[in-house]
Amino acid sequence: MVIEISRQESNAQKLPDWTGYQFLVVEDTDSNKQLIDTFLSRTGAKLHFAYTGLEAVEAVQKNPEIGLVLMDIRLPEVNGLTATKIIKQMRPDLPVLAQTAYAMDADRQACYAVGCDDFLSKPYRKSELISRINELLNK
Repeated sequence: MVIEISRQESNAQKLPDWTGYQFLVVEDTDSNKQLIDTFLSRTGAKLHFAYTGLEAVEAVQKNPEIGLVLMDIRLPEVNGLTATKIIKQMRPDLPVLAQTAYAMDADRQACYAVGCDDFLSKPYRKSELISRINELLNK
């Protein structure tokens, strides 16, 4: 059986060129870090990693070139909600994409209340992550 892929479908699968962009991935689970790294490795973006919310705040303070934060919510020391609130006070225009296994409406609203710009519930597909990041970078 031969499956034809239309030009439109194949274009949708192209990865963006984010060479020159720097993203902060805040994640306390190694397997999730590796997955995100794999998803974004061919986009050209430089990834920084933080394990805790406190490390995330420090990374944003030290590196003004960070252009987007992928923020897990459940983190040791300082959770992602608190870290996002602090980061948004420092850099209100820095896009923060919440990523969490908590997918209830109340969880989503809590993320938006502290300043997250978008929300992805885990698990998610590579195409979802790429699409959401692209939307945030093009706002």
